[in-house]
Amino acid sequence: MKRVLCLSLVLTMICALLTFMPVTAATIVDSGNCGAQGDNVKWTLDSEGTLTISGTGETKDYFGDSPFFSSQNIRKVIIKDGITRIGTWIFRDCSELENIILPDSIISIGEYAFCNCAKLSSINIPNNVTQIGYNILYGTGYYNDSHNWINGILYAKNYLLNADKELITDECIVRNGTKCIADLAFYGCNNLKSITIPNGIKNIGPSTFSDCISLLNVNLPDSIITIGNTAFSECSNLEKINIPNGVVLIGIGAFMDCVSLKTITIPNGVTNINDDLFNNCINLEYISLPKSITNIGDRAFEGCERLLNIDIPANVTNIGEQAFCRCITLTYINIPNSVTNIGDYVFSGCSGLKSIKLPDGITYIGDSVFVDCVGLNSISIPNSIIEIGNSAFDYCDNLKDIYYSGTKQEWKNINIGKWNDPLFNATIHYNSTMPSEATPTPIPTQKPTPIPTVKPTADPNAPSVEITEISDYIVTAKVNNCDDTDAQVILAVYNKNGALIEMQNYYNFGDVTFFSANLQNANIKVMLWSGTDSIKPLAETAEMSL
Repeated sequence: MKRVLCLSLVLTMICALLTFMPVTAATIVDSGNCGAQGDNVKWTLDSEGTLTISGTGETKDYFGDSPFFSSQNIRKVIIKDGITRIGTWIFRDCSELENIILPDSIISIGEYAFCNCAKLSSINIPNNVTQIGYNILYGTGYYNDSHNWINGILYAKNYLLNADKELITDECIVRNGTKCIADLAFYGCNNLKSITIPNGIKNIGPSTFSDCISLLNVNLPDSIITIGNTAFSECSNLEKINIPNGVVLIGIGAFMDCVSLKTITIPNGVTNINDDLFNNCINLEYISLPKSITNIGDRAFEGCERLLNIDIPANVTNIGEQAFCRCITLTYINIPNSVTNIGDYVFSGCSGLKSIKLPDGITYIGDSVFVDCVGLNSISIPNSIIEIGNSAFDYCDNLKDIYYSGTKQEWKNINIGKWNDPLFNATIHYNSTMPSEATPTPIPTQKPTPIPTVKPTADPNAPSVEITEISDYIVTAKVNNCDDTDAQVILAVYNKNGALIEMQNYYNFGDVTFFSANLQNANIKVMLWSGTDSIKPLAETAEMSL
């Protein structure tokens, strides 16, 4: 009996000891730094597969392999409060990662951050996040679950992450309550025609709608404050977009190659016309710039072939290289005296530019600034100029008058580069300013109302020519049913008294565009004539009175 009691007491004591014996804790098996500034963010991985990231600020972007690349040991990620950004590609291919805890301090997540984490089936994005990169959940369990896609759009809580290019057609309505649209989310959605964005979204990220070639009109909510780089680039059918008054930043190339865009107003608050912003917007005719603008970037309006005039605000100090290159119909531009730098090639190929006044205080006319400005006939140059670059006025063969504010000796002291013969062939008016009759004046931007005076031929199968579009400086004509490859399309411009002012001709046909500075208050005729058979007319003349 005593032995039984003794054994029972021993067992009781052993159980008690086991009850209070501590469980073996997970041990740290690896550690390191992953901060954008190096040691501002540290990480540890324990023996149970929990990765803990702590510190302050941003984690590093990885465009190669991160410390966690393709790890099969990470099952859970805990990111501590104080981290503000999760870097690009940081958890790529962590195939065993199932759970991640994000703090409220996170405001940005880089592209492909969790890509190919196949077991990650859920994520709770904090409410303070304002920017999300492209495809952050690509290849995850969450991404691959069809239940998470709504009408072709992948949402995570109140965040729009991806749009399915095959399923997004015609009109897309982003659901109310959405806080952020990920970068490139709608990139290449070729069948998207219109988008409704709810109020509350603050940013249109980089390339979000780039290459949406069917997108016609966009109404942005008043909550938008930034438009990212190339946000709407290559939206080739985009004709109209409203930019809310609260927008303060429009990124590089945001509307580049929007070849159908005709008018746009930049709101007060935007200070920079960024590089390539409207590059190759070949149909842009009118733009309003606010007084807040201080800089016009490189190639900002390059190739805007129908831009008729532009007023540069009085606070602008810099006009970047090639800013107005190949703006072939640009006739008027006001450059304020606040401008201290004009980059190389700024007005190269502006064949419609007739006269220009350079700002006082500018010291250098860059290389090829006015090269191929074949219509330039007068220019006002300040005596602050000390150097004129190579080819600055090359091929400006119609330059007749230079109004120079300095003396003859000061002009001789200017270092003039090579290939500037037009400067030496022009008449230089010393101690002079450009007279009022030579000073460029703003051109009205409203299109005149054309009045047809002669109807095209009634025979639908006969050769015909018709005027399809007209503005202050452009006439577009269309030739139909003409097999004569040598046929000439002729534009004749007459004043109201019937005197011929100008005549142009082209041998090609189909759609033909004429550029002329003489269209205001004129009568015009567009004719189709044979080029081989006694130069006889092939169709009835199309006429309009402006």
